Amino acid sequence: PKNKNLLKLVTGMIKTVAVRRNHIKNGRWVDCPHSQEDKIFELPELAKEDREKDYIEWPLPVMSKQEKKQQLRDQYKIITSAL
Repeated sequence: PKNKNLLKLVTGMIKTVAVRRNHIKNGRWVDCPHSQEDKIFELPELAKEDREKDYIEWPLPVMSKQEKKQQLRDQYKIITSAL
């Protein structure tokens, strides 16, 4: 039997990867950084309103050229892993 939704799935995946690649090219993170450091990061002093929040925004580092290349390469793996 034919899978009627396969074409929709593949085109949706390609569109998603295209959007993710665009974000990466513009230096915006879509996944966690590949490099990991085994260290304890100091927490900033929290303002009173931050203590009330469910989450505290934590800025990610600027994406290096090498990290962009790796992240872009990973996007192809998303497509090939599903096929």
